[in-house]
Amino acid sequence: MLINLILFIINLGYSDIGTSALPLLKIGPGPRATAMGDGFVGLCDDVTALYWNPAGLAQLNKFETFLSHQEWFYGFRDEYISLGLPVGKSSFGFGAVYSRTDGVEHWTINNNPGDTFATQTGFIALGYGYELTRSFLFGITLKGLYDDLRVEKGTGLGGDLGLLFRLGERFNIGLVGKNLGLGVKYGETNYPLPMQFKLGLCLRPSHFNIVSDFTLPLDNIPHLNLGIEWNIKNILALRAGYRTGPQDLTSLGFANGLSFGVGLFLGKVCVDYAFVPYGDLGNTHKFGLRTAIPLPGSGLFKIKVIDARTKRPITACVLFSGIRQETRQSNLKGEAYLEKLNSGWLKLGVTKDGYFPYNDSVFIQGIGEQNLTVELIKLGYGTIWGMVYDSLTKKPIGGIVTYTGQSSGNFNVDTLTGTYTLRDLPIGLYELEVKGPSLNYIPQRCSVYLTYDEVVTKDFYLLRRKELPKFPSIYFKTGSSEISDEAKFALDKAGKILLENPQVMVELSGHCDKKESGIDLWRLSQKRAEAVKKYLNEKFGISFERMQVQGYADTQPFAPSETETGRSLNRRVDFRILKE
Repeated sequence: MLINLILFIINLGYSDIGTSALPLLKIGPGPRATAMGDGFVGLCDDVTALYWNPAGLAQLNKFETFLSHQEWFYGFRDEYISLGLPVGKSSFGFGAVYSRTDGVEHWTINNNPGDTFATQTGFIALGYGYELTRSFLFGITLKGLYDDLRVEKGTGLGGDLGLLFRLGERFNIGLVGKNLGLGVKYGETNYPLPMQFKLGLCLRPSHFNIVSDFTLPLDNIPHLNLGIEWNIKNILALRAGYRTGPQDLTSLGFANGLSFGVGLFLGKVCVDYAFVPYGDLGNTHKFGLRTAIPLPGSGLFKIKVIDARTKRPITACVLFSGIRQETRQSNLKGEAYLEKLNSGWLKLGVTKDGYFPYNDSVFIQGIGEQNLTVELIKLGYGTIWGMVYDSLTKKPIGGIVTYTGQSSGNFNVDTLTGTYTLRDLPIGLYELEVKGPSLNYIPQRCSVYLTYDEVVTKDFYLLRRKELPKFPSIYFKTGSSEISDEAKFALDKAGKILLENPQVMVELSGHCDKKESGIDLWRLSQKRAEAVKKYLNEKFGISFERMQVQGYADTQPFAPSETETGRSLNRRVDFRILKE
């Protein structure tokens, strides 16, 4: 029965060729779709969906505008304008089309030539699209029609009904009934609208849109539209298409079914152009300008799921909650996304059999595009094994290995063999820290990625901390700041230490015995420090900048002053390291 109905409609179209009014309604607006052979019903992902398939309006996630000018042959010109505004899962569209033809000859009733005049045709369109589910969208467009033929003026109402089925991320099916209505009335006579029924398919491999429309008009023969678009890095789009109708290619030439075009992306603006030949009638040119402006509530969030080790994409289940409750499946490229998001926190959980689950929260700005790459870690267990050595002697030493990652803990390194073994660790990334058997060793840290059933060997060579140089004290006779022979021996040792450690800066601290009566102890302690400084400079070339002097009088005794031995230990100059 369905086949009989289709054959009936086709036969009806054959018998009624050229009997409908307002041929402007048959012309597809926009250079983008025109360049793709007028095959746009299954794609319709911009504001021109208002004319092609109003269900496509529900795909808008930005405020879009569209302006277009079409230059036909013999003085025909068409102008298009449309606006698209997304609001949640709904989108609203407004458009207007104006066509004018100048230089139309007027003949009198007596078949005598008169003056020339211009005809004007146009319509206003209001559209609405709604995303009922992720896979099913529908829309409607209402049109107010006007036609001024000078001798007659016609008005009417019409509309389009459209459906769009999104089967995954890469394939769409569109259905639309166009120009549905009672017709256009000229005076007392009513003429039917050029009704059409279209089936559109769209395949969307990476960077390409491949489209095909089958058109079944009620006033003409069925025809097929094919097209392709190649988007090059969102900078340039190359387009081509072929139409088997509604023009008669047997008379125009089959090459005149071709169409070509380009699109140039300039930020939020796209400039489009299309070229369509019509044989001896001439060539036509279409120019268009599209803008897409993000609005609050138009946020786009994209997630890509990959294997943490191989970096290859994974098909995983992504559960969203927070500002949007939804479950998505990442595609073969590991991608999933949410559109038309308001600002707020979005929680996500990513699960895949054989992998550790992943949970995170992202603050959505509610405008523009945000991206997140999730690295899933495969389930399994492995082992980290190794030895700890003294870096200087290359001999095994003990210590402690601390690990953090999918699990955490400590392991005591065997003191005799220097070995450690971390068994049955869940696979993933681990941070290791190794400390030696004493504080004289500098700890070491490293990262180790552990894979399924793998034994990773990681050895450590610990450095000993560099010991600070030890300077001798320089002793003086009672009441004197002269360097004795015994003091010179100690100073020579100190000078060599300073030469071997050129980065070291010291304070020379002068001290006195409180029994050194009748003497200015502050001045004497300062002179003792100055004497040491001068000796080291003159004999070893130690720069004055590396040596600061300070006298402390008898305020910092080293030993009690009750005995001569104690007093002799207090008459001294000490070295205090300021910088190493």
